[in-house]
Amino acid sequence: MDLIADGLLLAAALVAIFYCWAVSRRLGQLQKQAADLTGKLENLDKTVREVRSAIAEGRTLAEQERDRLGHLVKNADTLRRDLQRAAVTLEKSVSKAELAEAAEAKAPTPTPPPERGNSLARVKRLNKSRQRRDVS
Repeated sequence: MDLIADGLLLAAALVAIFYCWAVSRRLGQLQKQAADLTGKLENLDKTVREVRSAIAEGRTLAEQERDRLGHLVKNADTLRRDLQRAAVTLEKSVSKAELAEAAEAKAPTPTPPPERGNSLARVKRLNKSRQRRDVS
């Protein structure tokens, strides 16, 4: 009977040894996976920090560009208003010049001098008839 008991104890000890060996092997794999996972998490954390930094820089640049674009829009609006005023002034002066030319056309005109004198006289006449305004 002692021999059977010793055999059973030996068998149980061998099963325990095999079980401990399997558990040890499994724990080794888990530790290796934990080390790999830790490395990957550190890499992910580093990437997240870099992305956050890039987003912060992008926001800063976007705010600067927004301010710059706001100034450009204001300047463009001011220039648009100035151009509108200049166009109105130009239309008024052209209308006055056309009225003056129409009035001169109704009046008897002396024979025009040669071509060069005609252009010069026309420029002088236009300068006299126009009222110049400062647009600014």
